[in-house]
Amino acid sequence: MPTADDLTDLVDNPTETLAVEYKSSIDISETASKASLARHLAALANHGGGHLVYGFNDDLSVAAATEYPAVNHDSVAGVISAYLEPPFQCDVRVVTSRSGARHTVIVVPSHGPSPVCSKRGGPQDANGRPQGILVSTYYTRKPGPKSEPITTPADWQPIIRRCALSERAAILGAIDIALKGGDSEGDFEPRLRQWHEALARGYRDRLTTVGTQGILSHGYIQFSFAIHQNGENIEYNELLRVVERCNAESDAITRMHWGPLVMIHRDPFTPRSRTDADINNGELDFVEAALIEPDSAIGTSDMWRISGDGLVSLIKNWWEDTPHFREPPQTCFSPNWLARELGGFVLFARALASTFATATAVTFRCEWTGLKGRRPFDPQARWFLSGHPSEDERRVSTATVSLAELNNSWEAHVATLAGPVARATGISHVLNAFWFTGQAQAWANGRL
Repeated sequence: MPTADDLTDLVDNPTETLAVEYKSSIDISETASKASLARHLAALANHGGGHLVYGFNDDLSVAAATEYPAVNHDSVAGVISAYLEPPFQCDVRVVTSRSGARHTVIVVPSHGPSPVCSKRGGPQDANGRPQGILVSTYYTRKPGPKSEPITTPADWQPIIRRCALSERAAILGAIDIALKGGDSEGDFEPRLRQWHEALARGYRDRLTTVGTQGILSHGYIQFSFAIHQNGENIEYNELLRVVERCNAESDAITRMHWGPLVMIHRDPFTPRSRTDADINNGELDFVEAALIEPDSAIGTSDMWRISGDGLVSLIKNWWEDTPHFREPPQTCFSPNWLARELGGFVLFARALASTFATATAVTFRCEWTGLKGRRPFDPQARWFLSGHPSEDERRVSTATVSLAELNNSWEAHVATLAGPVARATGISHVLNAFWFTGQAQAWANGRL
C-alpha cells in the first residue's frame, strides 16, 4: 500500500507516468464519465496498479477544482461492479498538497489471478459508438500515457506473468497456513472476543477512576472487529494517520462531522500507547484513547483501541441517554442514530482493511447492554408509532464479511449486525438493507 509520503509526492510533484493518470475533473453522476473512469481503472489494474489523481490540467497545473467528495469508495465500487470483472477494491484518499489544495486520489491495486475485462460498453454517442469503454475488452497503460486495449502479445506478457505470480502466492499462502497451523477463519472470533471483553473491563475501570461509574447503570454500546490478514502490521507512528484517514472515509458517507474513533489531541484525551495484561500476556502494544471526564457538557463517554495488526474496539454510553435527546435515560433507542453509528463503524472497518494488502475479510462483534425497556424513538422521526420496548437487557451480533461483500453491499451487513436490536424492539421488518441504503442516501442529500 502507498504511504502518506508517496501520495503527497503525487500532488506536490505531478509527473504523468504509465502508473499515474492525472485528470482535471470528473462528474461521477454522468454515465459517459463513469465509463471513462472504468477504462482507466481497468488499465491501471492490468498494468500492475497505479493512481488516478484529480485536480490537474493537461499541462499538470492545478485545476480550478481539486477535490470531488462524490468520488468515494461506494461510487467507485459501483462503477467497477457495473463495468468490470472480476471486481476489485480501490482505495479513495483525499491528499493535501503543500499549497493547501485537497486532491481526490484513487489508489488502484494490481489485478489478481485473472486480468480485468470490461463486461459492458459505455453509452452510445450520436453516431451509435460507445463512449468511454468497449464491451469485452482488456485494457492496459500505454505510452502517452493512455489507457488503451491490449492488442499485441507484448502487451500480454507482463500481465500473464503477474497472474501466474498471484496464483502461486495464493497457493503457497494456503499451504503455509495449513503447515503452520496458522489462523483459520474460525480462529478470529475467539481472539476478537478476548479483545472486545478486555476493553469492556478497561472501560468500567476508567469510569470508576474518573468517578462516572453511574453511567454503567444505563448500559453501553460496543463495536469491535478483526481484519483477516497474513501477518502485516501498521507501524505505531503511522497508525494515528491511518485512523484519521479511515475516520474521514467513514465520515464522507455518514456526514457526522467526526469519525467513529474520535481523536482529541489534548490531555487527558490524547491517544497513547497502551498494553493490557488480558491481551497476549500484556505483550501487545496498541493505541488507546478515552474521551471520559466528569460533568461533561457533551454527556458522552467514549473509549477505543486499535492495534497495528487490525484489531479495533469502540465502547461508549448511549447517546440517547444524554441531554441532547431530551428523554429520560434508559427509555429510548434511536434507529436513525444506530444506522449512523454502526454504519460508520463498518465503513471504518472497510477503510482500514484496504490498508492491508493481504486482507480477505473482517469479523465483527457488536454488543448492546442496558437495552431493557428501551423503545424505538427519535425526535426527528415517527418511530413512536413502530415497535415495542425491549424485554432483553443485552443483545450481541457477530458476522464475518469478505472484503468483496463489504465493498459492494456494506448496507446489507450493517442490517445483519443491527438485527438483534431490531428484533428485540419489534422493528426488524423495517431495519433491512433497503432501509439502510435509504439512510445513506439521506445522509448524502443532507436530509438527516
